[in-house]
Amino acid sequence: TDSGDGGIRIGSTVDLADLTIANNIIYHTNPLASTGFGIVIENGSNSNNFYIYNNTIYNVGGVGIQHGSTSSNVYAKNNIVHTPDSDAAYSGTFDGSSTNNVSSDGTAPGVNAITNSVPTFNDASAFDLRLSLSDTVARNAGVDLSADVGYAFSKDIALQTRGLDGSWDIGAS
Repeated sequence: TDSGDGGIRIGSTVDLADLTIANNIIYHTNPLASTGFGIVIENGSNSNNFYIYNNTIYNVGGVGIQHGSTSSNVYAKNNIVHTPDSDAAYSGTFDGSSTNNVSSDGTAPGVNAITNSVPTFNDASAFDLRLSLSDTVARNAGVDLSADVGYAFSKDIALQTRGLDGSWDIGAS
């Protein structure tokens, strides 16, 4: 997505059993203002569980992934968030099993968090946000989600099987 204000917003009137947001690339959402966002779960969203897995959010002007809901669990795993300004890459409370997230600031949630880091992409200036073969931040640094109890999957955004080399990458591709 290359949009004026934001990527994915789950509104306050949403009432679902579970919701998965996986394998998305969200980029350039109003990077010069704090109104841009990547993924936002608004307060009052009544889903039991939100699974936010293997997303790449790059150059957003506001928060990258925000959990504003107090009535649901948010599991964040294998996500990359880059915010160029002072807005938080991640905001809110995430489930304790969240893991292997990357942030350009110090806010990546969960265990095995990688903070204050930006992966190397093929060509970020042209928004080719596939991980470069030379990347040392997110490449082979993810957790295997092929048997995840919340949302099991094994393909990336390009429908390539993850982990063929024995390790999962963080991010959408």
